[in-house]
Amino acid sequence: MQGILSPKIKIVIGPFVHAMPENINRNLGPRFDSMDEMIRWFNYWLKDNNRNNDILNQPDITLFIRRNLTTGNYRYEPQWTISRQRIKRMYMNKGQILSEQGISTVEEKCVNNKVDTLEYRSWIGFEGGRWLDGLTGDQRILDENCLVYQTDPIQETIKIIDFVNVSLQVSATASLADWILRLLDVDIDGRVLIVTTGAINGAQREILPLNLEPNHPYIITIRLHFTTWSYFIDHHIRLAI
Repeated sequence: MQGILSPKIKIVIGPFVHAMPENINRNLGPRFDSMDEMIRWFNYWLKDNNRNNDILNQPDITLFIRRNLTTGNYRYEPQWTISRQRIKRMYMNKGQILSEQGISTVEEKCVNNKVDTLEYRSWIGFEGGRWLDGLTGDQRILDENCLVYQTDPIQETIKIIDFVNVSLQVSATASLADWILRLLDVDIDGRVLIVTTGAINGAQREILPLNLEPNHPYIITIRLHFTTWSYFIDHHIRLAI
């Protein structure tokens, strides 16, 4: 049999757990008939008499854009990365404000000694269970023991379809420390919903494991898990550390 390199790909991205998307016992959110998609795909490539199948005429990428934890809408994209997407950069400023405006060099000198400190408490984080991404429900009670940075009410709808990278300048009083982040959506009623999460072991900040030097500043970058989300007007973007 001569191998044929497919000129086509099919990708479906949605908030599915470790089960098929149509498994209603595992996926409480969007339904997607992945079985039908796979049958049409394999029929085209594995059956000689099925070339009238329309699977190759459909867009390569199917994305579920979340509005909250269980609702949203599917949309199609012809390629990845999405050509019209743009990078939005935000800064954690004094007063624990998250904004697109970073502080000036003069201001930076004035607040250079301003450090946001989080006291280590061994029980914080147990509510996450075995899987960090398993957190659901209102996150306000969890934020009480975190450093929280938040935007003013946003004035335009912002849709995230990608990874989110967070860079922090940090130090710890111990040689081993973890940093765990949650990106959140604060709605107009004050509810706080989880958008995505990420974590890093400080000793694994480089290619080779290396313990932290206590009280030494490091710059670490954490890639949060891939997500889709819609932030609506008058909502707040929040980052909890």
